Amino acid sequence: MTKVSPTACGVLVADGRRARLFMLDFASSCLDEFKTLTNPEARLHESEFHSDRQGRTFDSGAPGRHAKEASGGKAHSVDSFAREVADELKAGRVDNRFSDLVIVAAPRFMGSLRQHLDDPTAKLVREEIPKEVTGEAADKLFTLVSGIVAPRYPGSPEETS
Repeated sequence: MTKVSPTACGVLVADGRRARLFMLDFASSCLDEFKTLTNPEARLHESEFHSDRQGRTFDSGAPGRHAKEASGGKAHSVDSFAREVADELKAGRVDNRFSDLVIVAAPRFMGSLRQHLDDPTAKLVREEIPKEVTGEAADKLFTLVSGIVAPRYPGSPEETS
């Protein structure tokens, strides 16, 4: 098993549509993106998850009928994607790709992701930043993340100044 560097910090930037995985590299002042996961179903409208109109039901206590509420197809899609992302983070932990994790995620997605992280992977999370920034360039993400986590890593700009 490869020994992980004590300064290997993984960074996840995610929302319900896309997850980008980076390694934080203070030596070159950048984030190196090594994997992108996408959830194409997140772009669909709720009505597109159903093949036909909603079913109808009778009221139990009075005469009358009404349409059943739609089941959360989109919410299920995002939840399944959060599980996929959590599995990818677990694989990174098992493969010793990082010793720490920083998660930058849209607030709603952050909640779903937390539910699916296994305990050992959750213990690697050093910082959670609730922001929706998956479309940002890597240099802007580096600026956002490095200012928060730099004091913890030897050789980082905060450490050397």
